[in-house]
Amino acid sequence: MRWAPASRRRGDAPFSVILGGITLLAAAAAKARAYLPPGLLPGLCPFRTLTGLPCPTCGATRALAALLTLRVGPALALNPLVTLVALSGVAAAAVSLARRAAGAPSLRLVAAPRELAALRFSAAAAIAANWIYLLARG
Repeated sequence: MRWAPASRRRGDAPFSVILGGITLLAAAAAKARAYLPPGLLPGLCPFRTLTGLPCPTCGATRALAALLTLRVGPALALNPLVTLVALSGVAAAAVSLARRAAGAPSLRLVAAPRELAALRFSAAAAIAANWIYLLARG
């Protein structure tokens, strides 16, 4: 696996910038939801409503709201995986924007099929570990 300059073809979407923007919008929406009166919106997690158990993304809204106010510790405690993905997305967007501002192309990850399979397995393992953490935390 290696990082390589991305081609700058006409019409290509800057993925990392889009991901960072979506992350910031999600964090802003999460923070705005915190100001709504309790009970105005129903619970957002049908899995937890049906089973009483946290889903792999439980705590994501509160974690993103904490990140928006730069409280990384509480965000990590609420949902470590969502917090790390959000921080990575914003960092990737910042690097991509800085490279574009300097006239350099964005970076992309180049991986062989075997490496992509290992990356998918690692992602599934991270989701499972995060869920186990959330289940243990209650």
